[in-house]
Parts: sequence; structure tokens; C-alpha cells
Amino acid sequence: MKVLVVADIHGCYYTFKRLLHTYWNPEDTLLVQVGDMINKGPHSAKCIKKGIKLKKKYPHLVYFLLGNHEYILKQNLKKFGVPKGMDATKKDAIRHRLSNSALMIWVNQLLPFWETPHLHVSHAGIARKTVSPTNLSQEDSLIYNRKSLRNIGKTQIVGHVVQEQGANFNPKENAWHIDGGAFMGNGLSALLIDYNGKNPELITEPTAHKDLK
Repeated sequence: MKVLVVADIHGCYYTFKRLLHTYWNPEDTLLVQVGDMINKGPHSAKCIKKGIKLKKKYPHLVYFLLGNHEYILKQNLKKFGVPKGMDATKKDAIRHRLSNSALMIWVNQLLPFWETPHLHVSHAGIARKTVSPTNLSQEDSLIYNRKSLRNIGKTQIVGHVVQEQGANFNPKENAWHIDGGAFMGNGLSALLIDYNGKNPELITEPTAHKDLK
């Protein structure tokens, strides 16, 4: 069994769709997306709808994680009832008839992390000096951290911080950083890796023209 870990999509629906078509085989590969599926790019609603559809069809093969952008969306929906401060995402959701209640259902089922005995996947990683990585409102949490990562004895795979070279492995942290900046036109990065953490293969799907503003 393999795992395809997909980096921050940020509304790049057509790029995400093409990456799945080319590299994901649900017969032998789990799909994990590190969060920040929404905002910045033009097609947040389509990305969410795709995620909902995939999760419904493959409930035990597909895992979508919570990124800081989804967390902000969730907090704003809880507090204001609308995606406050996310005008582009709000307009896109309305255009695609994605209600606030549907958005809340979606963000409520997102996981803060996903792991195996050999892999730990989250949006921003377990910071080296963090005391409580699952306290999501903290700046060193699993969704906000921008500091160096702790070597936890498993291979960490994270997104969140755009990498100049698209993706890189830090041996001291034993961590892959895979956010290539798809919404910037740098392509959508992913890591195809064995369930036991071996044989990692970096993948980059060029950003589709339709995903560029």
C-alpha cells in the first residue's frame, strides 16, 4: 500500500484534479491532503465539492486535513455565521450553491493530522519546542507552526510554508516539506511514499492555466 500526500491546493481545482488522474490509484494508494485546500486560488468551492465527493466514495482511503485557512473559516462560521474576511471564497461558495451549513459540515470533519506507525502528516508539523501541538490556536500548533520541526521517530510530511525548490527533505527533522506554491503558478507538489515510510517519490503537477488568476 502506498500513500499519496498532496500539498496545499489553495483553490487550484484543475491542477488537483489532473494530479489525481495521473498519479492516484485508489486500488492501492491512500490519499492524504495536508490542508489549505481553499483561498488564494480561484476555485475553492470546486475543491471542497471534489473533496466531499471523494470522501463519500472512498471513506477509508481518503483523508483531508485541517489547514490554517480552513481553521479560520471554521472559527468565522462559528462566530459570525459567514466566512468573514474570506470574500473570494464566500463569493465562490455562493456561486456554486455551497451553503454556510455545508461549509461547516465540511470543516468539522477535517482531521488535525493523520499518521501510521511510520508516517505523520499534518499541515504545519510538530514544532521542535512545542508543548501542545494540537492546541490549534497557538502559533506553534500543527496548523500554524513555521519553526523547525521535532524529530519524532516518524517521517513527518507537511505543507504550509512555500518551498523555493518546490519541496525538500530535512534529514535533521526527518521531515518532507512539500508546499510548492500551486496558486503562485509553481505547480502542485505531492509525495508518493510507501505506507511504511520507504521509497518516497516527489511529484509536481504544473499549475493549470484555469487556476491562475
